Amino acid sequence: MNILFIGNSYTYYNDMPKMLESLARAAGFYAEVASVTKGGYTLARLASDDNENGRRVTAALSGDMKYDRVILQEQSVLSAAEPERFAEGLRAITEKLKEYQPQAVPVLYETWGRKAGNDTLAEHGWTTAAMHALLHSAYDAAGAALGCAVSHVGCAFLDVYENAAGIELYNADMTHPSPAGSYLAACVHFATLFGASPVGNEYTAGLPADDAELLQRAAARAAGV
Repeated sequence: MNILFIGNSYTYYNDMPKMLESLARAAGFYAEVASVTKGGYTLARLASDDNENGRRVTAALSGDMKYDRVILQEQSVLSAAEPERFAEGLRAITEKLKEYQPQAVPVLYETWGRKAGNDTLAEHGWTTAAMHALLHSAYDAAGAALGCAVSHVGCAFLDVYENAAGIELYNADMTHPSPAGSYLAACVHFATLFGASPVGNEYTAGLPADDAELLQRAAARAAGV
């Protein structure tokens, strides 16, 4: 499976796409994973050729590589606070996929609520769970409207955040993922894309075995495998 991520820092932190590739290969699947990302960017900007990073997306999609799956990740506050703009950005980027990669299947990367104490939560009057609920609703609605699968990373994040306090999923900024958070995201993507449980996968990204297994199990629950 040839996989392309289009998104921002929630994708590129800790080289999460490489974690996905490693999980797939450890499970015996062929996978080549690439990404086009820029911190803070929305899907609308990444779909537009009026900026350098949008042109990078066009170059990736119009090149020789034919992708089987393209994973789309929106700026996390936008998708929670302005779901209409999120839907508009998704329509723009999926139209570009149809133009350049008609065989590629888009998959939506549901992000997570920020950690308690993050300024964004206070600004909007959200809790971590409330932000997650808004993200979950927006991604599922967008997936239904576009006929796209959703990789429910945010569901797995909330599960672990609320039930396994000993595992730190967040970077010190309380928004970006720690290595464990990126590994959890990669496990959910693996389960969603390949329809296989990550539980027991030998690739652990250097995490303690018990932590990796707990994250694998949370990912399997979120993906329903």
